[in-house]
Formats: sequence, structure tokens, C-alpha cells
Amino acid sequence: MDSSSKQRRNRYGFTIVELLVAISILALMVTLLADVLVRTQDTVSKANTQVTEFQEARAALDSMSYSLSQASLDAYWAFKRDANGNATSYERSSDHHFILAASKDLVGTKGEEHGQAVFFQAPLGHAGSLGGAAGNGGATSQYERLHDLMNCWGYYVKYDSDLAERPNFMQQNTNVNPERKRFRLMQYAQPAEKSILYSTTLKINTQKARADAIKWFQDDLTEHSRPVAENVLAVVLVPFSANVTVTNAGSGYSDTKIEPDSKYGYDSRDLQWNGVNTISRSRQHQLPPMVGITLIVADEKEYDRFVNLNGGDADAAAEKVRGVLKGKFTDFAKNADDLKAVEAGLGGLKLHYKLLTTTVSLRASKWITELQ
Repeated sequence: MDSSSKQRRNRYGFTIVELLVAISILALMVTLLADVLVRTQDTVSKANTQVTEFQEARAALDSMSYSLSQASLDAYWAFKRDANGNATSYERSSDHHFILAASKDLVGTKGEEHGQAVFFQAPLGHAGSLGGAAGNGGATSQYERLHDLMNCWGYYVKYDSDLAERPNFMQQNTNVNPERKRFRLMQYAQPAEKSILYSTTLKINTQKARADAIKWFQDDLTEHSRPVAENVLAVVLVPFSANVTVTNAGSGYSDTKIEPDSKYGYDSRDLQWNGVNTISRSRQHQLPPMVGITLIVADEKEYDRFVNLNGGDADAAAEKVRGVLKGKFTDFAKNADDLKAVEAGLGGLKLHYKLLTTTVSLRASKWITELQ
């Protein structure tokens, strides 16, 4: 075989150097491709986490917004009587009660003292228990079509264990299913047939002390409350009220503006226990036109990590959260500063959280302000 034939044959093979270079390039391409795939997977995973991590709280916010928008006082005009019982004029009256105030004032030790709580009536058609068979207190057949039954309803935040909410078989062995203590958004849902609001025992229209009047929800608060979202550290409620700016007596109306209450409070019966003043008169048996809702929510994985950072002591972790929230959201003029302080405080605890915010319009509000 001549030399030219050998040269032609060798052109169809690779040298060791060429093979090593090709393998190196291939390895580099595979490494780059793997890195791209990992980064893409991380991005998708983070996006999915952001969508789902607060899903329960978002659903609770939607439910809370809907229920609050249905609030009703069902006001009517009744005789206003003097000390001798003689009718002197007409005044707006109601058998219902809308009250929004600091949580510590409305639920006391049954809930958290920071943030606000709200209780009201709405035609939500709830009778019997929130679940279960008819024979165990569940909704019975004669109530099934009473969709407009008036219910006493409410929301507040409570810190407690999840054991009571578990099925029996999961309550027995906490080694397999460890107890979890969390801040939770609680929904008070009193069955219509359990209400004492209209009873002669309560006599809400003649009560002169708020503590006696609000027994319509305080007496059975624990019995008819259930968690609707976990890791809700606080609920901040801002009622907007109609305040008089100019009175046009000659024209028979008053110019008003809608603005947030400076103390995060609203009571449709304030006149009964605090007497007649500009605020109590303007809110007498009337709903606020709007209520702002802000939920301060932590992610479950992050909160669990936060508890572990505190030696697995959930109560100690909760106290640190309370320390951040203590004294906040009592003066609306400081609302922005309070939010910044909470952001800094929770950030200092390395606790990831999110603010879920909305403003609810109350359909039954009349936006009427009168000064008499």
C-alpha cells in the first residue's frame, strides 16, 4: 500500500487529542445545560410557592370580605320617647349590632390583644353546626332552604393548638403527629337558632353598658368559632365613617366626607353607653360605608423554621411575634409608621410574611349623617 493510500485512510479517524477536546466540550455543554435546567426548576418552584404559600389566607380574606359586605342592621324608624314615655319624635332604631374595636376589648383572653376584631349580623343562612350529621347538631332538613337566615358573625385572631381541630385518631399520638401551635384567623359563625340577640334576656335595645350588650357573641364565642386560616399573625381593620363637614340646615341635608376612623373603631350602638355626641349620633344604627382589611400572614414553612430557631418552643416564638405587634395599630395617624415598624420587627426575627389587603364596601350602608 503506498503512502498516499495510508494518508487518505487516516483522514477518517480522530486523534487522542481531538477526542479529549470533543469530550471536554461535550462535558461543558452538559454542565451548562444542567445548570440552566436547575435554575429553571428553581424559578418555577419559587413561583409555585409564591402562588400557593398564602393560598389559604387569600381564600380566608375572600370569605371574610364577602361576609362583611353582607352586614345588615335592618334599621327602621321608631318613636323617640321622653323620660315619661311620651313619644316626642321619630328616631332610627335597629335590633342588630355592628361593632369593630380592639381585639383585647371584644374577645379578651379568648383571642389576641393586638389588632382588631369585628362582629355583626348578616343574612348568611347558617343553621346547625358548620359540619356534621343532622343528629349531631348539623344542619337539619327544615333549615336547608332558609338561605336568608340572619346570623351573628365575626372575625378575630387567636393563638392556640391544632389538636382540637384534628380527627380523633390524630389526637392520640402526638409523637407521630406533633402538636402545632399557630396564630389563626378565627371565624365566629353562630347558628341562627342559637342567637340570643333578639331575646328578652339580653334586651339589647335597653342596655346601658357595652359589656352587657355584647354578650350576644361573647357568651358562646369559643363554642361557635373555628379557624379559617393559619399563620395569620394579626388582622387590622379600618372602618370608614361618614363625618359632617358642612351643615345645610335650610336645605335639609349635611355635606359629608368618608374617612377612616382615627382609633380603628366603630360601634352602631355607641350612643347607648357613651351618650349623644357628634360621633355616636352620626353612627346610630348605621353601618360604616367601607372597611379596610389587612391580614399579616406568615408562610407555614417559614413559621415552622422560625419556631425551630427558637429551640422548637412555639410559645416562645409567639411571644416574640407579640412583642413586634404590641401597641401597634391603635392610632390611624401612625398607620404607615406601624407598618414600617412591623416590617422591621418581623424582618429582625427573620420571619417571612406578607400583607394581604382589601377594602370592602358594605352594601347595606346608607351614608346618612344627622346632627340633632
